[in-house]
Order: sequence, then C-alpha cells, then structure tokens
Amino acid sequence: MRGSLAAGLLVAIAFAAAGAPNGVPARPRTLGSWRDHDPVSPAPGKQRWTPSDVVSFLALYPDAYMDTGYRDAEPAGNNYWLAMGKLVDQAQALARARGVPVESRICVTERPDVMTKMIHEGGCDPTWGGGGCDWEGDMDGSRGETENVVKAAGQATGGTTTVLEDSKASWDPSNWGHRLLVLRPRASGEERRRIVANDATTITVSQPFSTPPAPGNRYEIRGSFDPAWVKRVPRAASAATVQQLWTGLRNVCPPGHACLPPAQPLDPFDPADQRSWVAWMDRSALLALANSSSVPALYGSVGGGQAPVDSINFRDPFFQPAAVVVDLDNPSYRAWRIRYLLYKLADYGIAPAEGACLLEAYKPGWYGYYDEAANGPSNDPCSVSGSHLWTGPAHVCKDGRAPGGPFDPGLYGPGQFEAGLNDYFRELFAALAAAGYTDVRIITEERPSYGDTPWSLLADDVKASPQMIGEWDRAIEPSVSQIQAAGATPPPAPPPPDLNANPPPAARSESTSAEDPASSDRKEGTGGGRFLPGDNGAREDATILAPSLKGIH
Repeated sequence: MRGSLAAGLLVAIAFAAAGAPNGVPARPRTLGSWRDHDPVSPAPGKQRWTPSDVVSFLALYPDAYMDTGYRDAEPAGNNYWLAMGKLVDQAQALARARGVPVESRICVTERPDVMTKMIHEGGCDPTWGGGGCDWEGDMDGSRGETENVVKAAGQATGGTTTVLEDSKASWDPSNWGHRLLVLRPRASGEERRRIVANDATTITVSQPFSTPPAPGNRYEIRGSFDPAWVKRVPRAASAATVQQLWTGLRNVCPPGHACLPPAQPLDPFDPADQRSWVAWMDRSALLALANSSSVPALYGSVGGGQAPVDSINFRDPFFQPAAVVVDLDNPSYRAWRIRYLLYKLADYGIAPAEGACLLEAYKPGWYGYYDEAANGPSNDPCSVSGSHLWTGPAHVCKDGRAPGGPFDPGLYGPGQFEAGLNDYFRELFAALAAAGYTDVRIITEERPSYGDTPWSLLADDVKASPQMIGEWDRAIEPSVSQIQAAGATPPPAPPPPDLNANPPPAARSESTSAEDPASSDRKEGTGGGRFLPGDNGAREDATILAPSLKGIH
C-alpha cells in the first residue's frame, strides 16, 4: 500500500531464534514464485494464481510463505513492483475478509550486491506509469537518503517561477523526475526544489522559486545513488577473464562439425559486441563508468544457446550482462540500499502494520572467501583456482551448466564481503524497526559446502537475530485443484491489474536478459542457481508487469 507508509541464492544462512537441532537451520517452506504463476501470463507449464488462490494456499499451508518473485536491483517505482503491489493489496484485503493471517508471510526479494540502470522504456519511464529510469527511480529523499551526488550541472539561460531553462541542454524527457534541483548552489540565495518533470531543455519543479532562475545562474541536479559504489575491475584482469573463461573454455565443436569463431567479440566492453547488452539496460551509462585502467564489474549469465555446452544447440556462448556489482563493504552504499528497500516494500504493498517478509540474496559462493590452502581445491567444476571463490564467475564451465554470476572472479579481498554483509544485516534490522516494521521475518539461503562441511558468511549475532527465521527450502508448488479438494471454494476476487490496457504505441517484444535460472532446479551446494538480476525470460512481454517490461531481477 504505497501511501501508508524486500539462481544464485536467496540469502543469509539463518538459525531460528530458539536454536536448531544439531545446528541445522530451520527450513521454512515457500509456496513458490507468484511471478512464475502470474495471473495474466504465467511461466510455461505454470498455473495462474489469482490473489484469491494465494490467500487460499496460505490458509491451506499455515506454516508457508508466498514468494512474490525475483526482480531486484531495478529503479524504485518500476512498473513490475507497482503491479505486484496491486496484487499484494488485493490478497491482503481478501485475507482480512476471510480471516486468514498473512502478515509477514508475503515475501519480497532483495539483492544488495547488484544494481542496474535502465533506459527509458516500458519498465520505468514515467510516461508509461513507472517512477523514473535513473538509478534511484522515484526515490525522492523521503526515506532519509542523502542526496549529494551531482547528476548534471550547468547555467540557466532563463526560467519562470516553476521552470528552469537551459537551452544548451539535451536531456532525455522525464529523466530527472524526483531528483533534487539546487539553484545557485553554495551561494547566497541557494534554493532547493523537487523536480516533477523535464524535457530536453527545461525542468519543472514542485514549488515556485523565491527568485526565478536568471541567465547565468548556476544549477545542479542531485540524486542519492553514487556510481562510485560500483565495483571496479582492472582492464588487464577483465581481459584475462575473457581469455581464460570464455575463449579458453568455449566449446563450439560438436562431433562432426567444425569449430566456429564467435559471431561477435566475447569481451562485453568491446564496441563491436552488440549482442550481449539487452535492450532495457542503459549500456551507454554503464560503459561510461569504464576508463583507461578499469571497467565496472558486470553481473549476468551465459547466453547464446542451451546447455549442455557440447550440444550442437549451444554453438556460440557469450556473457550477457544484467547488472553491475556494487560494493557492499561501503557504509554509504549500505545506507542507501536500505532506504531503497523501504521504497521497495511500499511499492510491493507492504506497510509497517502488515509486517514484512524478506528473501535476502547475496551469492556467498561468488563473493565469500574460500580458503583453498586449508580446504584444498573446490569441488565445484565452475570454480577458478586461486580466486578465493568456492564457485566460479559466469562462464561456460565443464559440466555443461550455464551459470549466472559476476563476469570476473575475486571482486572482494579476504573477509571484505563477509564484513560488509554482516554490517548490512545489523543496519537493516535497526532501519526496519525505525521505519515501524516491528514484525520482520527474513528467510535466507546459504548452503555452499566443501565436501560435507557447510560454512556460513554470517556472524553469530546476525544468525541469532529473531528476524532471521530460517533457510529457504524447495517450493511447495500447490495446485489450484487443492483449493476445491479442501472445500475452500472462495468468493470471486477482483480481476488482476491490467497494465496492458491502453499500451504505449512503442511497446516492444524483443527478448530481454538471460534465461531465468529460477525455473530450473538449483544444484545443491553450488552457491548459485536461484537468483539472477533481470530474471527476464521472453515470457515477460505479456505479463502483469506491464507491456514489454524489461526490468531486472
């Protein structure tokens, strides 16, 4: 409820507050992904689940949770979150009417280790109903985030009481909505106003200026997400990744067929590589983060065919970015990410009085330190020896899987990611309580192991927190027929939100990011396979997520 104020792995290993037998975490059950069971256009082979169905399932399985689906790291206020929020609101209203307890049982996912920037199109463009396509979306300072990052600056050429004009500008329409405009910054007469709209050369603000912009007046457009939080990789290391994990491991020689060269360069930073970058990502903004010595750390999965790699169908694999890795070890980033999560909860229809359930994700197998010297080589076929990772980055590994993950190994030094992750949870607990979320349940998953020896990235105090209720188990995946079989035939529910009504004229149908790994079985102990930023299979074009929504999970 917006106005009232949470593959890879769904996160954190957590022990129930009362403890668990033999130190084994509790395993709360989930019904499955509501996104896969979209009531308008479900994933292949999946039933449609209406809000009424979901409430009936929660009644039939009183110890289970509903997972809203995997779509993380997008700008706040995107169409997917808002559409799912309408479904959640409907389910909550039906649950109250039927006396079914659902507080803190409808779970929102969060991936604090990645972020993406989208271009202006269906998923986030305000003219299509989204909140904005900058990194922050519709974050506007109302959750306490610091807005001191200068997005653009210049000198006004004129204006009115509510409009600043810069005839030299060439802004994308609607790009600056919700950002902060500072007129005459750090000077006598500085004025700050919230931006409500912009076109190529003008900005409209929410409240009149005391002194309208005059020719020559300086201005700054400020936001809260700092691109400096994106992890960096030396160019030489990135080139070594291309050689070792892509050129070296590429298998495009099926029996009886000649080896094929890649259709385009395998380096995603090569200008000639156009196929890797999906249409909804702001490629130019991400490439602008590269310089002569380093490149942004990319996150994504393997595209170009179907596994196994020795199949004739998997002829030309390549890396397909879906996000960038962000520095969870940075306190400023953690503070911003927690505020971002508060916006997400509101978008998803989860108000403080309704409690909160989070599925937190962070990929321990790709970031956490694995002591190879003490434990021996990893038993994961996708690992990279010497990288201090238990599993490996995204590459075509020898057992035929097409994993998701970071492009480069070793993005954190020993202990860095673990320390940042634990501080993130400590700070998250405090921030949720301060925002009024006193009934919070965090379901996690962290089962990387060496042989039969499991290990966790979390400190004892984080594991023991009462919010950490257990480790995600495999989904129940109930059938709608069970509702009738149980004699729980509910009254009809209102129809799901139809965001395909009056679609914009430029609705697209091209495919988006890499294949959704959540639809396949997770390989136990791999540290991956459940979460992929983007999570956009071709099925999204017709779902409740809005026409041609190209976001990321």
